[in-house]
Amino acid sequence: MVAGGGAGFFRFLSSLRPDALIAYTIGSGAFYNAREMGIKIYKPKRTVGESVKALLAGELEEIREPSE
Repeated sequence: MVAGGGAGFFRFLSSLRPDALIAYTIGSGAFYNAREMGIKIYKPKRTVGESVKALLAGELEEIREPSE
């Protein structure tokens, strides 16, 4: 578990230096934190496996605004 709530999570996430995040929904705080770190956010497919394959193939739809 990451201490510090959302801020703690994003400190941890930034240490991993991801290029992408896959999420069904994302609140405004998380959305803008991710975008500020240069992370693109994508809508998933039905399963994790399908989502990862689609991401690698450039086939996932990018989320361009917070959903909550």
